[in-house]
Amino acid sequence: MAAILWEKPHARLRMPAGRVHIWLTRVVQDPVMSPGVLSRDELERANRFKVKAAKIEFIQARMFLRRTLARYLFIDPSAIRLCTSPYGKPFLEPSQNWQRLEFNLSHRDGLCLLAVTRGRRIGIDLELVRATVEMEQIVTAYFSTTERIAYSRLRPQERLEGFTRGWTCKEAYLKAAGKGFHQSLTSFSVELNPTLPPRIIASTGGGEEDGRFKLFCFTPAENTRAAVAVEGRGTELSEWNFYQVDGETDE
Repeated sequence: MAAILWEKPHARLRMPAGRVHIWLTRVVQDPVMSPGVLSRDELERANRFKVKAAKIEFIQARMFLRRTLARYLFIDPSAIRLCTSPYGKPFLEPSQNWQRLEFNLSHRDGLCLLAVTRGRRIGIDLELVRATVEMEQIVTAYFSTTERIAYSRLRPQERLEGFTRGWTCKEAYLKAAGKGFHQSLTSFSVELNPTLPPRIIASTGGGEEDGRFKLFCFTPAENTRAAVAVEGRGTELSEWNFYQVDGETDE
C-alpha cells in the first residue's frame, strides 16, 4: 500500500499527458453551500435523498467535482457542463473540455476522492475497511473463480485486506471501463494478495484488459482503502500528484 504525500493545489492547473491527479476532501455536515454552483438536475437528484447526511454528502461531492474541474478549465464552477454516458458515467461536454480531461468521483462516510487524467479512461473507488458477516457471501457471489481460489489461500489475517483490495479494484476498473455494473464482476479477476502489486490477472475478453488498465491502491485516510484504474501502459507512481483541499464548500 503506497504512502501518500498530499499537496496543496494551485488555483489553476494544467494536465500534462501521462499524469494522474488524485484529489481528496472531507464533507462538512453544517456547511455554507452555494446551490447556484450546481445544475438543476443535480439539485433535483439531491432533493431525492431522504437522509440529510447523504444529501449533504452528495451536494458537497458535486460542488467539489465542479470546483476542481474549474481549476483545469479556467472557468466558473457553475459554468461546468456535465453530460452522462448511457451507462451513467459523467463526463465533460466536449466543446469545453479543451484539456481532454477524464475523471471519476467516489465518496462515502464523509470522504470524497476524485481522479483526473488526460485522454485516458479512469475510475476510482473508496471503501471502508471493515469485516462483515456478508464478506464470505460477497466473495462467493461476486468474485470470479480465480479470485475465490486466491481468497481461500490467503491467511486468515490477510483476508479482510485481500477482500477490500479486490472489491475496490474491481469497482474502479468497472467505472474506468465505463459500463459499471452492466459488466459482470465475475468477467475479470484482480490480484487479491495484499503483498503483491495490484493488477488485472485474467479476463473473459481474451486478456485485453490485462495490459490496458493499470491498478493503483492506496490508503486515503484511517480505516479506508481506495483503488484507481487508469487506461494505458507506463503509468508509474512518479507520474501521480495527490491534492487535498479542506472545507471545499464555498470560496
